[in-house]
Amino acid sequence: MTKALSLAALVGVALFQNSSNAHHSYSEYDDTKSVEVEGKLVEVAWQNPHARILVESVDAAGARVTWDIESAGLNNFRRMNVPLEIFAVGDTVKVAGWPSKRSNVRMYGTNLLADDGQELVMWRYSKPLWSAKALGYGSDFSLFETGTASGSGTLFRTWVSDLDDPDSNPGTLFAGLTWPLTEKARGVAAQFNPVTDTTTEGCTPKGMPAIIRQPFPIEFVDRGDTIELKMEEYDTRRTIHLRAATVADVTRTPLGYSAGKWEGSTLVVETTRLNEPYLNSTGAPMSPAAKLVERFSPSADGSRLNYTLVITDPESLTTSIEGKRSWVWRADEKVMPFNCTANAR
Repeated sequence: MTKALSLAALVGVALFQNSSNAHHSYSEYDDTKSVEVEGKLVEVAWQNPHARILVESVDAAGARVTWDIESAGLNNFRRMNVPLEIFAVGDTVKVAGWPSKRSNVRMYGTNLLADDGQELVMWRYSKPLWSAKALGYGSDFSLFETGTASGSGTLFRTWVSDLDDPDSNPGTLFAGLTWPLTEKARGVAAQFNPVTDTTTEGCTPKGMPAIIRQPFPIEFVDRGDTIELKMEEYDTRRTIHLRAATVADVTRTPLGYSAGKWEGSTLVVETTRLNEPYLNSTGAPMSPAAKLVERFSPSADGSRLNYTLVITDPESLTTSIEGKRSWVWRADEKVMPFNCTANAR
């Protein structure tokens, strides 16, 4: 039976007292293994960047344990029109997912079965386990669909990631790249443990270049002498200056100072004055000398936004590196509020 709790109430149900910071590396979890747990849903928070679920169960020795489960964020489920109110505190649920390498009562949830038998697939590449058809990623709804031509090559619109397209998937930006680190940078990166360390903490917004890999929609807005780049993750707003200031006078920030210019329909953006500590998610350090050069190039038919990023950092890289990705246009998409929620643990 469907429970009559409102989505707004569910979003605020859990204030996890013993759970972890909301956002960290997926490397904590072993995606080559799967565990299943059945028990009472004691707390749930549908939030960004990750949902948090607590399930009370009984282990093999008969002792009561509480599983701390992390999964996809609220905006994904909103886009897929998932009726999250069917997962009510007090119900019996079943969860499957990847076990943590840090704790024997943590997992990344891929599948969640409600008390009324409806299943939610919470990971894009997972399939329904207990139902012929499921909600979320198990439904016919495609989270980020292939774009269509608009007949206009303008940059100023909302663009989305097509996660089924290798050229558009944000994970492919530097896929397969061997980072040419200097000896000093290799020494720093060697101290980074991807299981226990993280380059993102709680709701601290990501800087550049990490934020450009976010999978959510982005929007370019013409502000005259500046261009605003709205990015959904962490409600990030980048300002691209078309009339550059004296860069040496600009305060350093995680997003840096971005100066833009047009080369035909391509927007070229040079970003300096960064104080982001990392070049990538594996702990390679970024120095104050780092410079990023981006090129945003809409296709003539308006269906795709092609992107390249060149990173130069003489203190951390022996040579410049280049990555590529793209976005596609879909008329009905928009940048949604992210409203990040971090949980102390």
